[in-house]
Amino acid sequence: MDKFADIRPFNDDEIIDVIASIIADDEFIAAVRALKCPKVPAFLNPLLFPLFRLAIKRQVRDVKTVADFQSRISGYLDHMINTRVDKLSVSGLDKLSANESYLFVSNHRDITLDPAFVNYALFHKFNK
Repeated sequence: MDKFADIRPFNDDEIIDVIASIIADDEFIAAVRALKCPKVPAFLNPLLFPLFRLAIKRQVRDVKTVADFQSRISGYLDHMINTRVDKLSVSGLDKLSANESYLFVSNHRDITLDPAFVNYALFHKFNK
């Protein structure tokens, strides 16, 4: 068994199931609800969660590959960068090859946004 299976990138043939498991996760839906409707009381979650799940399913219904997913997320990150980020700089991408594998390590505790920005930069470098 591959000891790194839990942290390896997903393959295209796994994306549909992975997205389905994320949409089924109450913690994920709670986070989306908190971002989209921060002033709505939590006791309404049982009513809102099915609506958020349906909305997310509609947004990702055409996502079939890793590149599809990255493209969809890229739009959200574009919006966030344009509305919430004062400055974002990326350097060193010219030293990377699309034919090689890399491990990126962050020295920051943001376990979601740092990798999102790295993936965003790589996606734009190698897929546009």
